[in-house]
Amino acid sequence: MRTKIILGMSAVLLSSSALAAFIDAADFSPGQNVSHLTDNVELRWLTGTGNAAESVLIYSAGTNIYGADASVLHPHFGGVTGDYTWEENPMGIFSELMGSTELHKYSALEVSFLQPVRSFGYRAQPMSDVFAIYLFDAAGTYREKLEEAPLAIGHGDSGFLYDITRSYTFDFDVGRILLASEQSAAYVYAIEVPEPLPVVLLGLGFLAVLSGRRAIVDRRN
Repeated sequence: MRTKIILGMSAVLLSSSALAAFIDAADFSPGQNVSHLTDNVELRWLTGTGNAAESVLIYSAGTNIYGADASVLHPHFGGVTGDYTWEENPMGIFSELMGSTELHKYSALEVSFLQPVRSFGYRAQPMSDVFAIYLFDAAGTYREKLEEAPLAIGHGDSGFLYDITRSYTFDFDVGRILLASEQSAAYVYAIEVPEPLPVVLLGLGFLAVLSGRRAIVDRRN
């Protein structure tokens, strides 16, 4: 019976849904610096080759930091610079990751994990109808590009608004993620933060030690 309980608790600990919770930009104050989101998660605002990464601040709903006319429905994460991908190249981030030496302009939210993770999620209002997620492993090597087609939710001043919520699990240790639209950065308004793998293993180890001690006590009695 004890073994079944331990196995059940282990399954819960290893479940990505049990380990993750959304941190919403609305939980912070506008203008607040959230570059160190949690003990394991750091955020940076990237604006293209040759541009220094910036701290990440909270922007209120209705505040547009990218220069386009569109309604912003949620408080969101962002930096102080509003460069567009398409000003230089419509595939700015991807071209750079593929080794291009051209100077590209783009904005992207970088999510870095001090301890690698195997799951991740986000909520965003993209400025275009394609949203991209760029994955890097624990060694910093670019591994994969994921694309999502957001759901149109209405019209802004200059076109459609979109909204998207996604959660993923990965088969490799992820150390860094870039979030951006194909043509511009998105209004990322919530980030799903999983516990790092060492925390999970520590919890399993604690359960094993506790079970072993109880088994010894039971035999002595």
